[in-house]
This record gives sequence, structure tokens and C-alpha cells, in this order.
Amino acid sequence: MKRFTFASVTMCALTMSALTGNALAGTFTMQLGPNILAAASPTLRTITTTHTCANPNVPAGIDGSIYSETPTIAADMNWYGSTVFLVDLNSQGGIGNAIVTEPSGNVWLDQAAARTVRTARYTPEISNCVATAGRYFLQVAFTND
Repeated sequence: MKRFTFASVTMCALTMSALTGNALAGTFTMQLGPNILAAASPTLRTITTTHTCANPNVPAGIDGSIYSETPTIAADMNWYGSTVFLVDLNSQGGIGNAIVTEPSGNVWLDQAAARTVRTARYTPEISNCVATAGRYFLQVAFTND
């Protein structure tokens, strides 16, 4: 399993979707990484195909705006950080599993991040005009901006 870090702007090409919004006392960001179940090796033969949809290959993403709020106690204590999840999306964009792979070190932030992940809406990856399930790293970061 390949690990991706989303802190750098240079990783934008690998990021499926990145949204930012205002939190109670700062800013949060939520980024969905690439499908880590997708084959990484290139095919050696040429395949010609005709697609019947407008966008035959679309990466998974976060659909619409995200609600997230820095917990009051965390904002009052000036606690900020990020939590990384491993998220399974089904072919309809629904969450199957969401497992914390890197906690923030603060239970309040981790719980708020989990609520954010569970309440967000997602779009599945479209591959050759077919919606497909996938597994992604997702990071929710609470910062003091």
C-alpha cells in the first residue's frame, strides 16, 4: 500500500479533491487522496475504446460543501492538528469503512474529524464510464489561521 502526504502543493496532481472552509476558530481542510486499489502498472498494448458518457474517467471526489467545526474546547485550548483516515467508498460514493490511520493526538479533534468524514458526500471514481469502488486516504486538518 503506497502512502501519500497531502501537505505539499506539489501533490495536487495526486489529490482527488481538496476543499477548504471556515471552522469555529480557524480553518479546516479535507483532502481525498488517490485510489490506492487502482493498478499502478501500465498496460503494454494499445486499447481503442469508444465511450458513451461525457467524462469517461473521473477521479473520486468530495461532492459539495463540507460541514466541519473545530470543537470549542479545542479552540479555547489552542489545539490544532490533523487526522488521517483510510476510507472505502462504494460505487455509489457511500462510505463502507473509515479507519483512523494517523490520529491527531487529540481525542476532541479526532472525533470532530470522524464526524466530518461521516457526514461528507462523495462521488465515486468513474473508470471507462463505470462508477467503481475504491480505497482512499483522507486527511482532515484543523489549523489556526
